[in-house]
Amino acid sequence: MMTTESIASETSFAGTKAVLVKDVKVVLGDARNSLHDARMAVAEKARVAAKATDAYVKANPWKVLGVAAAAGLVAGFISRRR
Repeated sequence: MMTTESIASETSFAGTKAVLVKDVKVVLGDARNSLHDARMAVAEKARVAAKATDAYVKANPWKVLGVAAAAGLVAGFISRRR
């Protein structure tokens, strides 16, 4: 048999549970928004870096070719030793 006290306790628990579920949903929504904002910021920085790299390569093609060749030689020597 349920007493008035146990009914009130269950009602209080249900209300607390509902508030907790609502709070968790708000936190998850905020986390999703923050993650989206972070992804957008990283993507924008990547676009800026790609444009800067493209401009540098177009302005200095021989220098970039020399650096790439040197890096290839170094990688070849390192991999040959192993």
